[in-house]
Amino acid sequence: AGNEIAYACKLDICLLDPANPAAVTNLTDNGETSIDEKPIWSPDGKKVAFISNFGVGGATKNLFVMEPEAPEQGFNIAVQATHFTSGVPIEEPVWSPDGTRLAFVYGNQESNDKVEVANSNGTTATPLVIAEHGVHPTWAPEGGKIAYSYEGHLYIEEAAGAGFPPPLTGAEGGEPVWSPDGLRIAFARKAGFASFDLGIVPAAGGSPTTLTSGLQFIYPSWSPSGSQVAYRGTGEQW
Repeated sequence: AGNEIAYACKLDICLLDPANPAAVTNLTDNGETSIDEKPIWSPDGKKVAFISNFGVGGATKNLFVMEPEAPEQGFNIAVQATHFTSGVPIEEPVWSPDGTRLAFVYGNQESNDKVEVANSNGTTATPLVIAEHGVHPTWAPEGGKIAYSYEGHLYIEEAAGAGFPPPLTGAEGGEPVWSPDGLRIAFARKAGFASFDLGIVPAAGGSPTTLTSGLQFIYPSWSPSGSQVAYRGTGEQW
Protein backbone atom coordinates (compact mmCIF):
# COMPACT_ATOMS: atom_id res chain seq x y z
CA ALA A 1 0.00 0.00 0.00
CA GLY A 2 3.04 2.25 0.10
CA ASN A 3 2.63 3.29 3.72
CA GLU A 4 2.64 0.02 5.65
CA ILE A 5 4.99 -1.03 8.43
CA ALA A 6 6.43 -4.54 8.19
CA TYR A 7 7.26 -6.19 11.51
CA ALA A 8 7.72 -9.57 13.18
CA CYS A 9 4.47 -10.69 14.82
CA LYS A 10 5.28 -13.69 17.00
CA LEU A 11 6.53 -16.23 14.40
CA ASP A 12 5.26 -14.48 11.26
CA ILE A 13 5.74 -11.25 9.31
CA CYS A 14 2.82 -8.82 9.54
CA LEU A 15 1.90 -5.56 7.83
CA LEU A 16 0.26 -2.62 9.55
CA ASP A 17 -1.14 0.60 8.09
CA PRO A 18 -0.68 3.33 10.75
CA ALA A 19 -3.86 5.00 9.51
CA ASN A 20 -5.84 1.84 10.26
CA PRO A 21 -3.98 -0.02 13.04
CA ALA A 22 -6.84 -2.44 13.66
CA ALA A 23 -6.40 -3.99 10.22
CA VAL A 24 -3.29 -6.18 10.44
CA THR A 25 -2.27 -8.39 7.51
CA ASN A 26 -0.34 -11.56 8.31
CA LEU A 27 1.95 -11.71 5.29
CA THR A 28 3.68 -15.07 5.86
CA ASP A 29 1.03 -16.82 7.99
CA ASN A 30 3.20 -19.87 8.57
CA GLY A 31 2.27 -20.36 12.21
CA GLU A 32 4.64 -22.71 14.01
CA THR A 33 6.01 -24.22 10.80
CA SER A 34 8.73 -21.55 10.64
CA ILE A 35 10.26 -18.57 12.40
CA ASP A 36 10.06 -15.46 10.20
CA GLU A 37 11.93 -12.31 11.28
CA LYS A 38 13.87 -9.16 10.36
CA PRO A 39 11.59 -7.82 7.57
CA ILE A 40 12.86 -4.99 5.38
CA TRP A 41 11.09 -3.20 2.51
CA SER A 42 12.64 -2.96 -0.93
CA PRO A 43 13.56 0.57 -2.09
CA ASP A 44 10.44 0.82 -4.28
CA GLY A 45 8.19 -0.32 -1.41
CA LYS A 46 6.78 -3.27 -3.36
CA LYS A 47 8.61 -6.23 -1.79
CA VAL A 48 9.54 -7.40 1.70
CA ALA A 49 12.68 -9.42 2.37
CA PHE A 50 12.94 -11.38 5.61
CA ILE A 51 14.88 -14.17 7.30
CA SER A 52 13.18 -17.53 7.89
CA ASN A 53 13.91 -21.18 8.61
CA PHE A 54 10.97 -22.19 6.40
CA GLY A 55 11.45 -25.56 4.70
CA VAL A 56 14.52 -26.54 6.72
CA GLY A 57 13.64 -25.77 10.32
CA GLY A 58 15.97 -25.57 13.28
CA ALA A 59 18.86 -23.13 13.18
CA THR A 60 19.19 -23.10 9.38
CA LYS A 61 17.86 -19.86 7.94
CA ASN A 62 17.59 -18.26 4.53
CA LEU A 63 16.48 -15.01 2.93
CA PHE A 64 13.01 -14.87 1.39
CA VAL A 65 11.22 -12.17 -0.60
CA MET A 66 7.46 -11.55 -0.87
CA GLU A 67 5.43 -9.04 -2.87
CA PRO A 68 2.37 -8.16 -0.76
CA GLU A 69 0.43 -6.44 -3.55
CA ALA A 70 0.88 -9.24 -6.10
CA PRO A 71 -0.66 -12.43 -4.70
CA GLU A 72 -0.85 -15.52 -6.91
CA GLN A 73 -4.15 -17.39 -6.91
CA GLY A 74 -5.30 -15.43 -3.89
CA PHE A 75 -2.24 -15.96 -1.74
CA ASN A 76 1.37 -14.80 -1.62
CA ILE A 77 4.25 -17.09 -2.52
CA ALA A 78 7.68 -16.34 -1.12
CA VAL A 79 10.77 -16.43 -3.33
CA GLN A 80 13.73 -18.05 -1.60
CA ALA A 81 16.73 -15.81 -2.28
CA THR A 82 19.40 -17.96 -0.58
CA HIS A 83 19.66 -21.74 -0.31
CA PHE A 84 21.81 -22.52 2.71
CA THR A 85 21.53 -25.88 4.43
CA SER A 86 23.82 -25.35 7.42
CA GLY A 87 22.92 -23.74 10.73
CA VAL A 88 25.15 -20.69 10.20
CA PRO A 89 23.15 -17.53 11.02
CA ILE A 90 22.08 -14.88 8.49
CA GLU A 91 21.85 -11.31 9.77
CA GLU A 92 21.52 -7.70 8.63
CA PRO A 93 19.87 -8.02 5.19
CA VAL A 94 19.96 -4.81 3.12
CA TRP A 95 18.55 -4.16 -0.35
CA SER A 96 20.59 -2.81 -3.22
CA PRO A 97 19.27 0.56 -4.45
CA ASP A 98 17.73 -1.02 -7.57
CA GLY A 99 16.09 -3.84 -5.61
CA THR A 100 17.76 -6.64 -7.57
CA ARG A 101 20.18 -7.83 -4.87
CA LEU A 102 20.42 -8.34 -1.13
CA ALA A 103 23.59 -7.98 0.92
CA PHE A 104 23.74 -9.75 4.26
CA VAL A 105 26.05 -11.06 6.97
CA TYR A 106 26.67 -14.81 7.04
CA GLY A 107 28.47 -16.16 10.10
CA ASN A 108 28.27 -16.85 13.82
CA GLN A 109 30.87 -14.50 15.28
CA GLU A 110 32.74 -11.42 14.13
CA SER A 111 35.95 -13.29 13.28
CA ASN A 112 34.00 -15.57 10.90
CA ASP A 113 31.31 -13.20 9.63
CA LYS A 114 31.23 -12.68 5.87
CA VAL A 115 29.47 -10.03 3.82
CA GLU A 116 27.70 -11.77 0.94
CA VAL A 117 25.32 -10.79 -1.87
CA ALA A 118 22.48 -12.76 -3.50
CA ASN A 119 19.96 -11.92 -6.20
CA SER A 120 16.57 -11.07 -4.76
CA ASN A 121 14.76 -13.18 -7.37
CA GLY A 122 16.22 -16.46 -6.09
CA THR A 123 18.53 -17.16 -9.03
CA THR A 124 21.75 -17.19 -6.99
CA ALA A 125 23.00 -20.73 -6.40
CA THR A 126 26.00 -19.57 -4.37
CA PRO A 127 26.05 -16.01 -2.95
CA LEU A 128 28.94 -13.75 -3.90
CA VAL A 129 31.37 -13.15 -1.03
CA ILE A 130 32.07 -9.42 -0.84
CA ALA A 131 34.25 -9.56 2.28
CA GLU A 132 35.66 -12.59 4.09
CA HIS A 133 35.30 -10.68 7.36
CA GLY A 134 32.76 -7.94 8.03
CA VAL A 135 29.44 -6.81 9.49
CA HIS A 136 26.96 -3.91 9.03
CA PRO A 137 26.86 -3.79 5.20
CA THR A 138 25.44 -0.65 3.58
CA TRP A 139 25.01 0.04 -0.16
CA ALA A 140 26.20 3.17 -1.89
CA PRO A 141 23.23 4.97 -3.50
CA GLU A 142 24.52 4.22 -6.99
CA GLY A 143 24.71 0.52 -6.11
CA GLY A 144 28.30 -0.13 -7.15
CA LYS A 145 29.91 -0.26 -3.72
CA ILE A 146 29.25 -1.67 -0.25
CA ALA A 147 30.66 -0.26 2.97
CA TYR A 148 31.03 -2.47 6.05
CA SER A 149 32.95 -2.64 9.30
CA TYR A 150 35.42 -5.10 10.76
CA GLU A 151 37.42 -4.96 13.99
CA GLY A 152 36.85 -1.25 14.54
CA HIS A 153 37.46 0.00 11.01
CA LEU A 154 35.28 0.85 8.02
CA TYR A 155 35.93 -0.57 4.56
CA ILE A 156 34.48 0.07 1.11
CA GLU A 157 34.37 -2.78 -1.40
CA GLU A 158 33.12 -3.03 -4.96
CA ALA A 159 29.72 -4.75 -5.05
CA ALA A 160 31.27 -7.22 -7.48
CA GLY A 161 33.85 -8.21 -4.86
CA ALA A 162 36.94 -6.92 -6.62
CA GLY A 163 39.60 -7.33 -3.94
CA PHE A 164 40.84 -6.47 -0.46
CA PRO A 165 40.32 -2.77 0.31
CA PRO A 166 42.36 -0.84 2.87
CA PRO A 167 40.58 0.71 5.86
CA LEU A 168 38.78 3.96 5.14
CA THR A 169 40.89 6.79 6.54
CA GLY A 170 39.39 8.71 9.44
CA ALA A 171 36.74 6.05 10.13
CA GLU A 172 37.55 4.02 13.22
CA GLY A 173 34.34 2.43 14.47
CA GLY A 174 31.38 0.51 13.07
CA GLU A 175 27.74 0.56 11.92
CA PRO A 176 28.31 2.53 8.69
CA VAL A 177 25.34 3.97 6.80
CA TRP A 178 25.78 5.67 3.44
CA SER A 179 24.17 9.10 2.97
CA PRO A 180 21.50 9.54 0.25
CA ASP A 181 23.86 11.67 -1.85
CA GLY A 182 26.64 9.07 -1.64
CA LEU A 183 29.19 11.59 -0.39
CA ARG A 184 29.23 10.76 3.33
CA ILE A 185 29.02 7.84 5.72
CA ALA A 186 27.52 8.07 9.20
CA PHE A 187 29.03 5.64 11.67
CA ALA A 188 29.59 4.79 15.33
CA ARG A 189 32.94 6.44 15.98
CA LYS A 190 35.03 4.83 18.69
CA ALA A 191 35.35 7.22 21.64
CA GLY A 192 36.60 4.95 24.44
CA PHE A 193 35.92 1.62 26.07
CA ALA A 194 32.33 0.64 25.18
CA SER A 195 31.67 4.26 24.20
CA PHE A 196 30.91 5.68 20.75
CA ASP A 197 30.08 9.00 19.16
CA LEU A 198 27.96 9.66 16.11
CA GLY A 199 30.47 10.45 13.39
CA ILE A 200 30.27 11.55 9.75
CA VAL A 201 33.17 10.81 7.41
CA PRO A 202 33.57 11.59 3.69
CA ALA A 203 32.99 8.48 1.59
CA ALA A 204 36.43 9.05 0.09
CA GLY A 205 37.97 9.10 3.57
CA GLY A 206 39.29 12.04 5.55
CA SER A 207 38.70 13.92 8.77
CA PRO A 208 35.43 12.85 10.47
CA THR A 209 32.90 15.19 12.04
CA THR A 210 31.70 14.23 15.52
CA LEU A 211 28.09 15.10 16.37
CA THR A 212 27.64 13.57 19.85
CA SER A 213 29.67 12.78 22.95
CA GLY A 214 30.08 9.54 24.83
CA LEU A 215 27.12 7.41 23.75
CA GLN A 216 26.98 3.64 23.81
CA PHE A 217 24.62 2.76 20.97
CA ILE A 218 24.49 4.67 17.68
CA TYR A 219 22.66 2.79 14.88
CA PRO A 220 22.53 5.85 12.58
CA SER A 221 19.80 6.38 10.00
CA TRP A 222 19.78 9.20 7.43
CA SER A 223 16.72 11.25 6.57
CA PRO A 224 15.76 11.02 2.86
CA SER A 225 17.13 14.52 2.24
CA GLY A 226 20.43 13.75 3.98
CA SER A 227 20.11 16.84 6.18
CA GLN A 228 19.52 14.90 9.41
CA VAL A 229 20.68 11.69 11.07
CA ALA A 230 18.63 9.79 13.62
CA TYR A 231 20.48 7.67 16.16
CA ARG A 232 20.02 5.72 19.36
CA GLY A 233 21.94 6.54 22.53
CA THR A 234 22.18 5.81 26.23
CA GLY A 235 23.84 9.00 27.39
CA GLU A 236 22.36 12.41 28.16
CA GLN A 237 22.26 13.34 24.48
CA TRP A 238 19.51 11.66 22.45
